[in-house]
Amino acid sequence: MCYHGVQHAVLNDGLGLATRYAHKHQRVRLTRNLVEKKMISTDIKQWETAAHS
Repeated sequence: MCYHGVQHAVLNDGLGLATRYAHKHQRVRLTRNLVEKKMISTDIKQWETAAHS
């Protein structure tokens, strides 16, 4: 019984760490995507201004 409780606690902690890591990783990926989109949009603007001039 006691062993099962310890096992359960370890499993829960592992899941908690995994979800925390996933959230952190997801946030990093989202910010990277936003930065890439911004860079792409600025590239398009620069390309448009270059094409017009």
